[in-house]
Amino acid sequence: MGVANYDIVYFGFPDPTSQSIKPKAWKRWHVTQNYQCDGSDSCTGTLEATDTAGKYTFNVSDLDLQSKASANAVMIYKVAVHIKGTLASNTIELISAD
Repeated sequence: MGVANYDIVYFGFPDPTSQSIKPKAWKRWHVTQNYQCDGSDSCTGTLEATDTAGKYTFNVSDLDLQSKASANAVMIYKVAVHIKGTLASNTIELISAD
């Protein structure tokens, strides 16, 4: 069973331990890629419930934060997930994508 109403945003931040931590070395301070679904047929990505209550998997084939950053940039990846259900929705927080 798929989830039909969500916003998922992947973030790539410069790694503070890398050789170049200057934000100006990036095209932007951070890079993002969004996936959304509002119940229509034009959803980006697929968010599916697993057999374990409250657990989901998200499938997408075009995630590419590296192409939006400066060449050879080392990134720390994070993701924000907002699932909007009929009876409840989750609090949005930025979590590590490791």
